[in-house]
Amino acid sequence: MGAENISFTDYETMWRNVYEGVVPDGRWKQECRETWELLQASGAPGRVVRKTDQASSLPATHPWYEDLVVYALYAQHFNENISGIISRLDYLAELGVNCLWLLPVLSSPMKDEGFDISDYRSIRKNLFQEGLDELKRREIFDEFIRKAAERGIAIIFDVAVNHVSSQHDWFQNALKAEDNPYRDYFIWSEDNRGYSQARIIFKGMLDSNWTYSPAADKYYFHRFYPHQPDLNYRNPRVLSEIIRVFSYWIQRGIRGFRLDAAPYLWKEEGTNCENLGKTHDIIKILRKSVELIQEDVLLLAEACQPPREVVSYFGDNDECQAAYHFPLMPRMYRSILQESAEPIVDVMKPGVTPAISRENQWFTFLRLHDELTLEMVSPEEREFLHGKLCKRPEWDFRNGEGISARLAELFDTPREVLFAHLLLLGMSGNPVIYYGDEVLEGNNVEFARYQQEHTGFVDSRNLVRGPLNWNRIDGRLADGSSDEAWHYRNMAAAIHCRLSHPQISNAAGEEREVINDSRGSAIGLKLIKEDGFELYYNLSQSRELSIELPASHRPILSWSGLRENDLESEVNPHDPEAGTVPSGDPKEASRIQLPPRGVLWVSV
Repeated sequence: MGAENISFTDYETMWRNVYEGVVPDGRWKQECRETWELLQASGAPGRVVRKTDQASSLPATHPWYEDLVVYALYAQHFNENISGIISRLDYLAELGVNCLWLLPVLSSPMKDEGFDISDYRSIRKNLFQEGLDELKRREIFDEFIRKAAERGIAIIFDVAVNHVSSQHDWFQNALKAEDNPYRDYFIWSEDNRGYSQARIIFKGMLDSNWTYSPAADKYYFHRFYPHQPDLNYRNPRVLSEIIRVFSYWIQRGIRGFRLDAAPYLWKEEGTNCENLGKTHDIIKILRKSVELIQEDVLLLAEACQPPREVVSYFGDNDECQAAYHFPLMPRMYRSILQESAEPIVDVMKPGVTPAISRENQWFTFLRLHDELTLEMVSPEEREFLHGKLCKRPEWDFRNGEGISARLAELFDTPREVLFAHLLLLGMSGNPVIYYGDEVLEGNNVEFARYQQEHTGFVDSRNLVRGPLNWNRIDGRLADGSSDEAWHYRNMAAAIHCRLSHPQISNAAGEEREVINDSRGSAIGLKLIKEDGFELYYNLSQSRELSIELPASHRPILSWSGLRENDLESEVNPHDPEAGTVPSGDPKEASRIQLPPRGVLWVSV
C-alpha cells in the first residue's frame, strides 16, 4: 500500500497493532490522530522536499538508492564543520560518491561521538563557525544540502531511535518528579533485575543494563552507555515524537535516515529484547509516516544480525529499504587472507543470505565507524581473523569480538587496500567508503587518548574516528606519485566505472562462482550480474588465474594487481571522453591469464 492511498483507518490499524492492550485506547488513538494530522499538514509526497537530482544511469523505474556509493563521515573530523564539508564537495564528487552518510550531527554532549543525542531538531553548534546564531547555522546547513544536490549527492544521516543522551531535556525533565509527563518517556524500576535476558552489549566495559539515578531514586534502563537512557516506546507519545523529528528533517531536504540501534526498540520481559514483533510494527509506522511526506525517503536499518534475521527489517517492502550485510565484511577479509573465493560465495548462498526484492538493498562495507566486528563468524573464524588482523593489543574491542583499525593499518600495502576496495565495489548493494580510507588514513592514537580522558572509558573504536589532516592530504595528492594519490585516483576510476553500469549494484540479480586454478585451489571469484556483466578477481598473491571469456565480452575495467600500475577503465572521472581501454582484449582470445591480485570487469 503506497502512501498516496493510505487512509486514516489504515494508519490507525498500524498503531493498534502496537498499542492495543498495552495502553488505554483513548491515549494511543489521540497520539495517532494528532500525528496523522501533522503529516497531512506537512504535504503530499514530493511536494515539500527539494528532490536530489542524482547523476545516474539508473532506469527511471528503479529505486533512486539502488546505485548509491556511500561516503560515511564525521563532520567534525572530516573537515572541522559543515562549511568544511561544503569546501570539499568537489573532492567527493571527483571521487565519485553520490551519497553522504553523516555520522551523528545532531546536538550532543559527545560522550559517544554524537550517538547520545540531546536535541533531535538541531545540528551541533560546534559544527559551525563560532558566534553564529541559529538562523545563520540553519542557512549554512541548507546551503550544504543544496550544493551537495547540485553535484548529484544525496544526504542521509543518523538518528538514534532507541535512546537519547542523559542531557536531553526529556530525561532532565523526567528526573524532576515521578508525575512529570517525561518520566514515562523512559524505563524505570525499583531494582536492576528487569529484562534479565537482554545481553550486555558492551561486554568488558559494563556489567548491567540498569543504572541507579539518585535524583529519581530509581534505576533506568539502557542497552548502551549509562549516559544513553533507552526510550520507552510503550508510551505512544515517544513514537509520535520520533515521527515529528523525521518530518522536520525531511522538509529540510534530508533524503534518508539510518535507524541506529533499531532492533532494540521494544522491550518485553522473558525475551532478549531484540528483533521483537512490535519493533517491526513500529518501523512499519515510521516508514508509512515518512512516505506521507515524501514517498522515496530511505530508511536504513542498523542491525548487526545474520542476514536471514535482518531481512525481516525489509518487511513486505513496508519497513526499511536497506540494511547492512554484516557477515559479508569478515568473509571478504577471510577470502583475501586465505586467497580463496569460498568464504564470499558461501556467505552469499541462499541458506545464509536470503534473496531480496529489487526495492531492497544491502549496504556493504570493509569497515565503518565502529570496530571491525567479528560477531557474525564462527569461533574458529574469529580466532583466525583476530589473529591475522589485530596486530596490536590496543586494537582489540570487546575481548576478541572486534578490531579497531583502519584499512591502511589492517593491510600491509596500498596494493592490498586497493584490491579490497575493488572487491567491495564489485559486490552488489551499496558500498560504503569510510572517510579517509580513500587516502590511506591510519589510526589516530592521539584522538583515542583524548576521548579516553573526555569520557572516562577506554574505547578502542576511537582509534578510527579522528580528524583528517588536510594540509598533509593535499600535499600528498599534489604529488601524483604518492601512495595516497595513486589509491585515490584508482578508487575514483573504479567508482565512476561502477556508476556507469548500474547492473553491478543490483542485489537481486547477482550470482557468484568459484574458479579453481590448475591445482584445484579456489583462488578465483566470478560475479555474474544482469545483462551479461561479469566481474573476475584473482585472490592469489602468487599464481595466475586462467579464465575463459566469450568473444562477445569486452573489458570495462582491469587492474594488473601491481602498485606500479594504475587500473584501466573505460570511464575517466577527469575526462569522460578519454577513458582508457583495458588491456588484454578478450575478443582476440578465448582464454586470458589474470595476474595475482588481478581484477577484470567485462560486459557484453
